[in-house]
Order: sequence, then structure tokens, then C-alpha cells
Amino acid sequence: MTKDDIRLLYEYDRWANDRVIQCAAALSPEQFTRDLGGAFPSVRHTLVHIAAGEWVWLQYWKADSHSVPFVSDLQKRRDQLLRPGLYPTIAAVEVEWREVEKDQIAFVENVTDEGLNRMLRFRTIHVSLAFDATRRESLELITAGRSL
Repeated sequence: MTKDDIRLLYEYDRWANDRVIQCAAALSPEQFTRDLGGAFPSVRHTLVHIAAGEWVWLQYWKADSHSVPFVSDLQKRRDQLLRPGLYPTIAAVEVEWREVEKDQIAFVENVTDEGLNRMLRFRTIHVSLAFDATRRESLELITAGRSL
């Protein structure tokens, strides 16, 4: 994977996110927050989940240490910063999403081909496995939450 590859994927991700946000903006506040009974109860929960996933992966990529305590702290920070209740409207979600995108753009502009091709160890409290985070997130960026 090269810098041009990841730049293109992030450009696509922003385009797709914009389309999702445009669609969600047409919802009434009640429709936006209505409990639909799924794994993510509402459209709001789903959108915040996607933004949180993009935020957490970016933090992981930028970190020097990927220890279990780091991952645990990262998950706690994500859960505190990106709680659905903090985003009562689609406009509030969009503001947060734009901040994540701004950080992604800065990351992509500063990353090198060598940095993209390094192997990262991924750890959770329960699982430890090695995988190529660049390719894994790229697939997630393309497929995550695009069924709205």
C-alpha cells in the first residue's frame, strides 16, 4: 500500500461519509434518535459508532506504543469522547466527524510509504494478534456502515 493508495481510500471515505450525512440530515430529530432495535439502536448511534471507529484507528496508527494498557486507555477515551448522548443532532455528529477527517487528512499527508507498510501489533484486553493495520482499516473504511 502506498501513500497514494491510502489518500485515495480516505478521499472515498470522506465522499461516502458526506453522502451518509446528507441522507441523515433529511431525518427529523425523532427519526434520528428513534430506537430501531438493532445492535446500534438509532441512526445517531450508528453514525457516532462509525466516527468513533475512524477516530480510534487513527489514534492507534499515530501511537508509538500499542501495549495492552494503551489500548485499554484508548478504548476508555473513545467511550468518553464519543458517546451518542453527546450528539443530539446530525449537525453535532457532523462537527465531530469533520474534526476526525481533518486529523485523518493531516495523518495521510505526513505518512510515508514505509510507515504504511509496517506491521502493527493489534491488542485488546482479550486478544492479541498481528495484522497489517493499513489494509485492515482500508477494508473497514470501504465497508463500515454504508448500508444506511
